[in-house]
Amino acid sequence: MFEPGNEDILEYCFGFMISKEQRLEFLQRSGIDVKTSSLSCRKAARRLREAPGFTITVGQAREFMREKWTAPDIGMYIETLESGRLCGHDWHGAMPSFLHRSFQQKARAFCSGEIGIDEYLDTGMDIVRHELFIILTHDLCEAHIIKSFPDVIPSIANRGVTDFIFNGLPFDLKASGLPAGWTLGRARETPLEFAISLYSGADTERLRSQAAKSINDWGLNRFYVIATDPDAWLREPRTLLDQLASECGKVAPPMSFEIDGLNIACKLVFIG
Repeated sequence: MFEPGNEDILEYCFGFMISKEQRLEFLQRSGIDVKTSSLSCRKAARRLREAPGFTITVGQAREFMREKWTAPDIGMYIETLESGRLCGHDWHGAMPSFLHRSFQQKARAFCSGEIGIDEYLDTGMDIVRHELFIILTHDLCEAHIIKSFPDVIPSIANRGVTDFIFNGLPFDLKASGLPAGWTLGRARETPLEFAISLYSGADTERLRSQAAKSINDWGLNRFYVIATDPDAWLREPRTLLDQLASECGKVAPPMSFEIDGLNIACKLVFIG
């Protein structure tokens, strides 16, 4: 069984944030003899929640998952950002989920004479730069939060919608800049409106699917790290990371709201 009072969060950990192999290792190391090897992660988590004769605590799960979590090569990430090689990173209006279609449109623009070959090729390079920029900044933020706060429980699953549990709530980390039409002052003055706007335009059915595959709609929770000047990551990444740790340390509950009956928790951290 799971620790009383923390049943949901532990079921989420074992159902969505750990692999089958890692779960079996945890059970073996803990001396827990419950047969879960033939079960999916979600069914195994439910079995562990209901089985008698043992108690799994949040502390045990945290200790194991932090031990198994692997940090990225932070030095290499920072060196890459500071190298200047990612200057000019930009989506150029491309849709990340439909890059083939976006590139095809650019290629047809070249074929019709609307743009030259150099512009076409440079656009592709900028998009490649931007994809790497997004991964580097996301992973740096995630790793810095996990390393800076010992109570954070990191996800060690191969894939998932949650990056970590922060102050008792699961979150998917998003590192970005201010969306068009927003200023830092307005975002700070109207944080709830700003948070809701970050979900605007989202596919409701996709949100429902994510919620259905989680517990308490936790798969929809977002932890936004908003850099007021995203290109500051290319100039002073260490300064931004220091600010990130400082801002995260200012304990403030996440904002909660509903979208089409779905419960969402959203935490905002502004840096830069």
